[in-house]
Amino acid sequence: MKLLRKTTALFLALICVLTCMSFGVSAKNTKTKNFTIHRYSQKEYNVKKTSAQQKYTFDYSVSNNSKNYIKVKFSDFGVSYNLIVKGGKITSKKLPVISVFYKSGNTKVVVNKYKVTVDKKEKVKFKDVKINKDTNKSINLYNPYYKDYYFKLSKPKVAKINMAYCASGTKFAYDTEGAKEGTTNVDVYLKDLKVKVGSFKIEVGSFPTTVKKSCKNLKLKYNSHGSNAYMSKSYVMISDILKDMKSESKAKYSIESDNENVVSSLSSGEIYATGKGKTTCTVYEKLGKAKKKSIGKFTVTVTKANMAYVAEENAMWYDEGIFGQGEGIEFLNLTDNTSLNMESTIERCLINNSNTGSHFKSSQYEITYKSFDTAVATVNSSGVVTAKSCGTAIITYIISFEDGSKYMGKCEVFVESE
Repeated sequence: MKLLRKTTALFLALICVLTCMSFGVSAKNTKTKNFTIHRYSQKEYNVKKTSAQQKYTFDYSVSNNSKNYIKVKFSDFGVSYNLIVKGGKITSKKLPVISVFYKSGNTKVVVNKYKVTVDKKEKVKFKDVKINKDTNKSINLYNPYYKDYYFKLSKPKVAKINMAYCASGTKFAYDTEGAKEGTTNVDVYLKDLKVKVGSFKIEVGSFPTTVKKSCKNLKLKYNSHGSNAYMSKSYVMISDILKDMKSESKAKYSIESDNENVVSSLSSGEIYATGKGKTTCTVYEKLGKAKKKSIGKFTVTVTKANMAYVAEENAMWYDEGIFGQGEGIEFLNLTDNTSLNMESTIERCLINNSNTGSHFKSSQYEITYKSFDTAVATVNSSGVVTAKSCGTAIITYIISFEDGSKYMGKCEVFVESE
């Protein structure tokens, strides 16, 4: 009888082992990340795969989410994956868990786990706005949510709020128009959800135009290797200097410098650096047929910019990177046994850029390169990248200028087979 029990136990254990081998879930080296998001907000993860994982297609599953605490969007890009988690309902004690995995044969291999807590929606405070009648004004509103705003005005004839664009990150710029003198309350809601997140006031009147306090002492940079009228730290727009500007149909504004060897002005009102030094600028306002009058003064100090500054400013012209798409890291797509010359692109975009009129002699700079995974891609002293095998390699480049300043960039090279 004892022998029969032992045999039966061994047989059942063997079945269990074979079952786990055939339909098992491997959680070896699985990492669990706990994070909290506000309701209606979102969290995004961009995770790079290891070279061994890149041959597998990743997927995901969500547990403890029957009440729709979270919404998940997942994408596999081959060399990395992207995970976006949106906060829905406030979570209970049993938290939803996201498992990212791939299948190796009949084994499900869990790579990462994310345990999510959703709390109350974030409190947002909005500042009241003043605007002149018949004038458009761009206002920045903080929006941490994954839905756009829409507005309900108590007096819609006083002001209008038009479409928005992303100013930076979670700040969105809205074009606001002062239509009639008065004050209106503005309630802010999340689009499609009818959830109120805050409120502010818009006062429309006839306010005097003045120089902003923050612009009383401006600092600009001057360089001799490009057009300073196109370098963001070398020029200032008149709309950035003035507070409560009147509409173009009512007023014209201009700026005059005491020393145009330091600062000069464009016909559109912008000022730009023309050389090192310090000067005082006067702002003038002209209403209709009346003579122009001074409405304020400010000082400008201009310092010399190093050569790398020009490359930094040129890079700002390429939101998606000079080689492809990405934030901070550039992307190249190569096929096996092909090559690409990085140097020609770097020189065209960062050295001699037609947009900013930048110009350097070849004797004034040197570019060096380095690949951090030569098994995937190599780069020679002339910037020629050659694909070696499938995978991902980081390649850095340094532009060393004759004044000792340096500009460093990098790109992530994806090597794929045809």
